[in-house]
Amino acid sequence: MKCKDCGGTPCPTCGMCDTINPDCKPSTWQRMETAPTDERTVLLWDTDYCCPLPGFFESTFDDQWKRFGSNEVLNPIAWMPLPKSPET
Repeated sequence: MKCKDCGGTPCPTCGMCDTINPDCKPSTWQRMETAPTDERTVLLWDTDYCCPLPGFFESTFDDQWKRFGSNEVLNPIAWMPLPKSPET
């Protein structure tokens, strides 16, 4: 499988293009049709909020996007992978 944006190799963690190919920009907002539905946490943009929220796709019971740490249902319009952890 190749990155839809640049043809690069997807990262096994986030599914976006790896950093070997600088032409792919995984930190940009993506269409919801491309969002992972395997319950991994991603950043979601929901127009009911003024900032991105961590969330995941709950597929076990109700197939809905939920805010991380709660059962609040979200209606996101875009997503992006979580950023890498800061180096210490």
